[in-house]
Amino acid sequence: MSVTSLDAIVFELASAIDRLVPQLLPYAKKRGGEWVVGSLSGEAGRSLSISAKRGREGVWKDFSGGQGGDALDLVAQVLFGGCKKEALRWSREWLGIGELDSVKRKKLEDRAREASRLADAGKKQQSEKTARHIRELWHGAQPILGTAADTYLCGRGLDLRKMSEIPRALRFHPRVWCSEIQDHMPAMLSCAIDPRLWQMVALHRTYLEVTPYGVRKASLKNAKKVLGSFTGAHIPLQRGASGEPMAKMPAYEWVAVSEGIENGLSVALVQPSWRVVAAVSMANLATIHLPEQTGGVYIIADNDTNQAASDGFTRAIDRLVRRGLAVQVVRPPDCHKDFNDWLQALLKAEHVDAQAALRPARFDQLAGGLS
Repeated sequence: MSVTSLDAIVFELASAIDRLVPQLLPYAKKRGGEWVVGSLSGEAGRSLSISAKRGREGVWKDFSGGQGGDALDLVAQVLFGGCKKEALRWSREWLGIGELDSVKRKKLEDRAREASRLADAGKKQQSEKTARHIRELWHGAQPILGTAADTYLCGRGLDLRKMSEIPRALRFHPRVWCSEIQDHMPAMLSCAIDPRLWQMVALHRTYLEVTPYGVRKASLKNAKKVLGSFTGAHIPLQRGASGEPMAKMPAYEWVAVSEGIENGLSVALVQPSWRVVAAVSMANLATIHLPEQTGGVYIIADNDTNQAASDGFTRAIDRLVRRGLAVQVVRPPDCHKDFNDWLQALLKAEHVDAQAALRPARFDQLAGGLS
C-alpha cells in the first residue's frame, strides 16, 4: 500500500474534522455522524454533508452541486476556489506541521497507512453487511400492486395499471427501519441496478404515512433515502418499445433519465415507447452507466428555481455532453414545478385521462425543443 505525504496530510485533516469544519463553515451543524450546511459558500442548510463517522472522516458531498471529495478538497473548495496547492500550504500551517523532514514524514505516513488499512477493512465489512440487508429487505417486500405504495402513487396520478408494463423495480414493505424516528415505517422500495453487471446494488426507500384520507409521503426531514452505493446505477421504470433490458437495447435507442421516481413514472405513462430510468440524484445523473449503443439521452428536468440545484443540473448536462452523448432537455410548462405536478394538475382540472391528454401532441411539442 503506497501512502504519500499528501495522503498523510489528508489523514491529519480528517482526524481533526470536528475542529476543521466549524472553522471553514461556521454555519455548519453537527447531526449525528455528519456535519451539514447549505453549500460550499457556507450558508445554513443541509445540501452539503461532511462525514465525521469513523473511517469516513472528512468525506463530503454537495448534493445540490454534485461535487465531493476528501478533507483537503474541502479546504481547497471553501478557501481557495479549488486550488489544492494553496490548500496544502494552508493545511500545513493549520495542522502546525510545517515542512516535513524525513523522520516526521515517515511517522505521518505510517499513521496514515495503518488508518487506511483499517478503513479499507471496515469498508469491506460494512459493504457486505449492507448488501445482505438490501437483499433481505427486497426479498421480504411485496409486489407493488394493491399495496399502500400503489395507493400512494395513484394519489399522485400514477396508475401503474395504465403503463405498458408494471415496473418490476418497485415493491412495498410494511416495516422498514427509519433512523430518523428510530422505528419501523411502511415504505416503497425501488431497486437500483448496475447495467454492466445487471444486478441490484442499492435500494431507494420512500417512507410512507397511512392516514384516514389516503397514503402520503412521510412527514420526515428525509422521507427518501438510499441504502447502498448507487453511483452509475439507475432504477429501471420502463423498457419502452423494444421491451429489452438496457444491456440488450437496440442500437441508437434514446434513454429518458429523471432524477426522481415519480417524475420518471409520469413520463413513462405518457410516452409508453420511451425507455425511462431514474438516476436518484443530480450527481448520479452525470455518471449513470449507459450502453455503447445509446443514441442519446432525454433529461427529464424540473423547473427548479434553486440556484445551487440549477448549477448542479448544468454541470451534469455538461458532463454528459463531454462523454459524447446527444442530450435533449425536456421540461414541463413553466407554471408547474415538475412533470408529476403537471400530470396531477391535468387530472384535477380536466377530469379526463391525463395520459391521453398529454400524448402525443402536447408532450411531443415539449420533447421536441431543447431548453
